[in-house]
Amino acid sequence: MRTTSFLAPLAVVALAVVDAPAQTVAPTTAVDTSQWGPGHTEGCATNGRALATFRVTTTESDLELYEEDAAGAWTRTASKQLASAFDPFLYFSFSGRVVSFVGSRIAFVRGSTVTDGLGHSSSSSSAGIATIDGAGSFSVTFPPKPSGWGQLLSSAGSVGFDGQRCMVVRYAAAGPLFGIDPNESKVVLTMYVDDGSGAFVETDSIDLDFVIGNIYLAEFDGDVVAVHRVGSPSVDVYDIDAQGHLSPAQTLVASDPGASTSFGSTFAVEGDRIVVVDPAATIGVTTTGAAYVFERPAGSSGSSWSETAKVTPTTAPNGEVAVDASLSAGRIDLVARDPLGPLTMPTLHDVFRKDASGTWIATAQLVLPSGTASESLYGGFEGHRVARSFDHRYIHVYEVGSLAGEDVPISVAAGGAQSLRLEPGNAYANHLYFVFGSISGTSPGVPVPDTPWTLPLVHDVYFDFTTWTLFGGGLVAQPSGLVGLDGTVETQFAIWPGFPAVFAGLTVHHAYVLLDSFAPGVPVSHVSNAVSVQLLP
Repeated sequence: MRTTSFLAPLAVVALAVVDAPAQTVAPTTAVDTSQWGPGHTEGCATNGRALATFRVTTTESDLELYEEDAAGAWTRTASKQLASAFDPFLYFSFSGRVVSFVGSRIAFVRGSTVTDGLGHSSSSSSAGIATIDGAGSFSVTFPPKPSGWGQLLSSAGSVGFDGQRCMVVRYAAAGPLFGIDPNESKVVLTMYVDDGSGAFVETDSIDLDFVIGNIYLAEFDGDVVAVHRVGSPSVDVYDIDAQGHLSPAQTLVASDPGASTSFGSTFAVEGDRIVVVDPAATIGVTTTGAAYVFERPAGSSGSSWSETAKVTPTTAPNGEVAVDASLSAGRIDLVARDPLGPLTMPTLHDVFRKDASGTWIATAQLVLPSGTASESLYGGFEGHRVARSFDHRYIHVYEVGSLAGEDVPISVAAGGAQSLRLEPGNAYANHLYFVFGSISGTSPGVPVPDTPWTLPLVHDVYFDFTTWTLFGGGLVAQPSGLVGLDGTVETQFAIWPGFPAVFAGLTVHHAYVLLDSFAPGVPVSHVSNAVSVQLLP
């Protein structure tokens, strides 16, 4: 009776509209890495809360950390020289993903000039793991080279990381004719795991086919490793068991005739989904580039992958084609540009999310400031943030929203539910979440004490109701709890059949707040966007 009485004044409930036109999103900040001296920023990654960049000069390579302060400004809080006498030719020759950022750890590839025991001097590179300590500095460890090697030199290429396990692709010389004689050259994929002391030990290693002049790209997430040899029209998938052992699972190829030998030029892995980019893919006779989406049933392994979609850029006014993709919390950041155009030609970004029917739709279009040059590939996408490097100098950070709800109006007569997906990213795993609502709009919002943020909900009677029912008894299922280890939460807003007709024609808004349950005082760690749904008769 009390609940019915309270609901009588409700006029509006609002949730994020996924099927609405894609929102145009400008970068919230541009970190100028050139302030630390001449050099090129060749890679960046984000854990959703901080940025890691990999910079190279003619003499060294450096790992840098940028963090957001209480005022929302990004500042460099740590920097470490990884190698001296750096040979940039090596880096550009064997460049896959060179930095991966998870939690407080960063996996990277560094380059250097080395001399072997026979007096031969040559370029080489290695993979390392940097751990951020509380004082804003790095401690670094280097996983050992695969056991049983007798090579003179080796060079690390791609690196993948999940916080506890590390994947490295290395190019090895078994003799002085590395890269020339296949009998003295090989490519090796190695898995490592943290033994609990901070040291990484090898769990498995497999040889990949060596082809003169070709390089390998690899990505890793969960229990899946995907590997591509540049020039081959396929991506090989391996399963990883609990002990870190690798086993071949399936070779992915495009199912349509629009694919080309560029299939696999970049790709991304997240859980049971792999997105493979082909810049030369066509729709009919038009070259658009495409991201091919492969999925498997949750929890399955082996040859259970199937192609489920072909996603293309939403617009291409200058003939831009898809060239790169990232995955986070079930969303795709698809990058398109004209590979033959001038460096100052704008780069296009579309962030796609799958709707209730299984169709991938663009929910955000990320824009570059006027005059910004094309970007480096292998940016970062984690939760609500996309980070991309531009002009080898700037790191642009975009806020793409961390709350989604499908655009399906609900009938008060029939009742129904609106799914809500919280997707802050795995940097916020096990943080406390609380969902609030408003019937009066999203502006001016409720200031969050001791933070620069505003909860985008107007304080009204429904806001108070959601506050009173944070632990149950309201219209949002599971309005509070812990963010999952994958950085997401699935819940819903629901009304029952025969809901009071006075609410027909209204819209209801919801947003959420995160608290860092690991930090002293349990401070607010994130405030989401608001999302909306309409109630019909």
